[in-house]
Amino acid sequence: MYPYNKSSRQYQAAEAPKPDAILLDLLKEAMADEATDMKYYDKLSWLVADPGDREVVRHVQADEKKHLKALTDIYQMLTGEVPVVTARESEIGHDLRAELEKRVLAELEGMEFYRKLYLSHKSTEMRDAFFEMLTDEMEHAIKMQYLSGRI
Repeated sequence: MYPYNKSSRQYQAAEAPKPDAILLDLLKEAMADEATDMKYYDKLSWLVADPGDREVVRHVQADEKKHLKALTDIYQMLTGEVPVVTARESEIGHDLRAELEKRVLAELEGMEFYRKLYLSHKSTEMRDAFFEMLTDEMEHAIKMQYLSGRI
């Protein structure tokens, strides 16, 4: 999983400095995005006919779930509060290739988002978590591009 540790002195809410409101807003945005992406990839997996390709989509969905958990943990460690996360509704069309191509761009946007978070923090533990999410988003873009070429 992620290298940060809930018992780390650096992340205990009582001892940590008050988190920046902008950071908390970004974390909330990221959690909503990851929850939305989880739902989207679940829907997308049902459009994929090939079992191997479907497994690729489900792996991406599992990564989005992992990201949501990590972001929730970070938010809770910084604030001492459990965040309320609401996934947005996302429509999915019937043109699988078009959907996969849209996801390439969406995943690249996610990579840019996590790169900004990564570069804005000094904490090695938080940077490591954001770096893992950043590289996962890159991997997702590559996988969606690969799948769009197979359809």
